[in-house]
Amino acid sequence: ILLNPLYIPGSRITSSHFDTKVRALARKYL
Repeated sequence: ILLNPLYIPGSRITSSHFDTKVRALARKYL
């Protein structure tokens, strides 16, 4: 649910810091 909106092609997030957080969370839960 939390990561779902981030992977929609229409909504790109350019914040590298936020992207790093998301990848860290993905690494934790995957």
